Amino acid sequence: MKKITLFFVLLSLAVLGLSSCSSTKLLPVDVSNNAKNLNPSDNKALVYVFRTSSLGFAVGLNVACNNKELATFYPKKFYVCALNPGKYLFTGRGENEEELIVNIEANKKYFIEAIPQMGWASARIELKLLDQSDGNSKMQKCKLIGMNAEAKELLNYKE
Repeated sequence: MKKITLFFVLLSLAVLGLSSCSSTKLLPVDVSNNAKNLNPSDNKALVYVFRTSSLGFAVGLNVACNNKELATFYPKKFYVCALNPGKYLFTGRGENEEELIVNIEANKKYFIEAIPQMGWASARIELKLLDQSDGNSKMQKCKLIGMNAEAKELLNYKE
């Protein structure tokens, strides 16, 4: 009887631990779908940052743009930002720190994938700039977790 009780206690703790690890606020489905099909406005570009891989699913990967935190990424999530043309530094933080410099041009879309990798104590991160076709295809499988103020204006989104 003690073994059965111990088993159910451990099972309950495991389920509770796994379910509490990866909570990310999702935006409404219609907003997410509209963000996926958004077109850049005049003199702006759209940058989609996303994570598709479920490797280390309970571990969030942090990504910043010019030292401003965008979001913590869990599997199948994306963030969109509308940016002015120029050079931007995207930094991914996991067990390591990965930097990606992107020269943004107006009226274009950019796709950056946050890729988790095995690490010693936590997940490592790789940031990869994808081409239009591959990036859009992968991003379409994700759900929106956030956007910057300029992207909110393009979507006419008010919280």
